[in-house]
Amino acid sequence: MEWLYGLVAIVAALAIYTLWGMIRLQTPTRGPLIDRATRPGEALVIVDVQRDFTATEETYAPDMVEAAIGSINTLADRFHQSGAPVLNIRHVFKGPYVNFLVRLLSGGRGAAGSSGLGPDPRLTHGHTADFIKHRGDAFSNPAFGQWLGDHAIGKLVIVGLDGNACVKSTADGALNRGYEVEIIDAAVLAQSGASWAKQKNRLVARGAVVTA
Repeated sequence: MEWLYGLVAIVAALAIYTLWGMIRLQTPTRGPLIDRATRPGEALVIVDVQRDFTATEETYAPDMVEAAIGSINTLADRFHQSGAPVLNIRHVFKGPYVNFLVRLLSGGRGAAGSSGLGPDPRLTHGHTADFIKHRGDAFSNPAFGQWLGDHAIGKLVIVGLDGNACVKSTADGALNRGYEVEIIDAAVLAQSGASWAKQKNRLVARGAVVTA
C-alpha cells in the first residue's frame, strides 16, 4: 500500500504545482513607478498575434480574427507613419513539464519548437522590436521594460490576444508601473466576450482607457 500512498502524493503534488503554475502564468508583474514627465513617447504593443493562436477556428471565429488583424494593421500603419514604435510580443511556453501539458492539452500551441510561434502572416507591418515572454505579462521579460525606458515611452497602446489573459495581464503590468494605457477594443480578441467586458470595466477603474 505504501506505493499507492506514494503515487497519490505525487499526483497531488503535480496538481498543486500545475495550479500554481496556471495562477503564476497570468499574475501581472510589478516594478518601479516610471516618471511619465520624462517619457513623452508612445508605442503600439501587439500581444501574441501568432500563427499558433490565430489559425485554429475553435479558438476564435475566422471573421473575428480577420477584423482584429485588419484593425491592428491600420493602427500599425498609423504608428509607423508618425515615427512611433510598433512592438511585437510573442508567447513561448517554458519548461519541460509546461510544454508537455501544452502539447497534451492544446496541440502544442505556443510550445517551444512549434512552427507557429511567428507573427500571423496577415500582419502586413514590420515591427520596431520583438520580445519573447513566458508569462502573460509582457513585462515579465525585463528587456521589454528596459527598451521602453531607453526610448522614453510613457504610453502603451495595447492590442492582440487574449483579452482575458495576456492582454489584460500586460495592461495590469503597465498600470502597476504608472504607464498610460490605452486598449483598442476592435483590435483585441477574447474567447469569452462576457469575461472581457468585465476585464475592460476593471481596467478602466484602474485608470486605463478603452477605445472602441
